[in-house]
Amino acid sequence: MSKSWSFKYFKSLLVLAVLVLSCPLYGAKKFSRSSEPFDKDCSVEILESIVEVYPPGNPCPSEPLSQALPEFWCVRHCIHLANGLLATNTMLYDNASYHKLNTRYECSGRVNVALSDPQKTNFVFSLIFEDNGFLQVDLWASDFEKPIDLPSVVSLEQLIKTIPHWFYDEHKLEYVIGLSDGTFWITPQQDSVWVAPWPFRSCIVKIGTNRQPLLLNLNAVSRDDPYISLEHCLKVQKRNNI
Repeated sequence: MSKSWSFKYFKSLLVLAVLVLSCPLYGAKKFSRSSEPFDKDCSVEILESIVEVYPPGNPCPSEPLSQALPEFWCVRHCIHLANGLLATNTMLYDNASYHKLNTRYECSGRVNVALSDPQKTNFVFSLIFEDNGFLQVDLWASDFEKPIDLPSVVSLEQLIKTIPHWFYDEHKLEYVIGLSDGTFWITPQQDSVWVAPWPFRSCIVKIGTNRQPLLLNLNAVSRDDPYISLEHCLKVQKRNNI
């Protein structure tokens, strides 16, 4: 897998360098507590959980931060999900901090794939576990050759909402996305036309929780760079009646 060098990763490099050099770091086992409760109805099964360890002098493949700081231990937690996605959490540790870790730690069960708080982390997504622990992760499309059975886009309807004012009418646009599994999802109101709606038959992964659902267009993710960003997702709400 590959990850583009971008402003996000240069910013991450500076932040992580400060953390590594100034304080001990803690490993994947010490999951934080999530403020968003675990939602069983929107959860996905963990198929496999692997911890990869790369000692100093052996940078972690496809990880720009590890390539830039090869003198540190690189620990990457890889979690394969039943919806065809791969979640990874990569951290760097100085020698003393690394030897305090339990690098054999693995996880199992079910998780929600939710959005992270952009004010608190550079990770776009988080996994929420059944005990309400959570792990901040990068998200990847893991297998293009053996796609799993996913719903696809079968309809797209534009709705115009008129908001009257005393001297003019304001128009807001919404879009209703119909999927092949019989569900319908409505996008938040916006001011302009959606220039590039998702094509029909696009494969959709439903992630998030009932309170904050997300649709991920798997066909929009490049094979050359399978890293998933917010550009591949839509914040939506479920629509029960059409």
